[in-house]
Amino acid sequence: MGWRTHYFGKENPSRGHRIAIHSIVATLAFALYGMWNDFIPEEWLPWWGLCVSAVLAALLTGWLTWLILCGRNPRYQRGATDLIVLSPLMFVASGGFLWMALVHGAAGAYTRLFGTTHAEVATLRLAHRYGRECHYQAIGWRLDYAMPGHLCVRSSYYESFPRHRVEMELRGQRSVFGFNVSSMRHRADLGP
Repeated sequence: MGWRTHYFGKENPSRGHRIAIHSIVATLAFALYGMWNDFIPEEWLPWWGLCVSAVLAALLTGWLTWLILCGRNPRYQRGATDLIVLSPLMFVASGGFLWMALVHGAAGAYTRLFGTTHAEVATLRLAHRYGRECHYQAIGWRLDYAMPGHLCVRSSYYESFPRHRVEMELRGQRSVFGFNVSSMRHRADLGP
């Protein structure tokens, strides 16, 4: 049993099977990169990405449902009633991954690779929140379009200006898709 069996599920996959597996891996890689990247998309990009990902998710869900109902997938042993429950879940899950991969992953990667160097001054509010992500955050400005909607800051920076509004210079790359933040620098304290 070689690496092809582990990766593709069989030793000699067809071209279509290889394309499908590579597409799934690329989408997941872009989605993971999009969750990690500090990318702030332009206002139009999330809505455009929602439309495109909904269409792609509907096509994918419809195609997989058709394959199962026509009996072209003999490994599917459940009945059609289970498929009625699973199809909407598959639509939502695939649409979410496609949206993250398009809006934050692919657009963020393009901006990081081909964007022009850019610096922008932003007024942000420092916050201390408990959760799975960083505890010290800068929120506000256009970060509502980003995912997550904050930038992480050091605890020492937060302790210097607790719950204050601050003016920060954000540096990174800019493209038609948005702004990729790679560094931040304090400019002024605007008070609580």
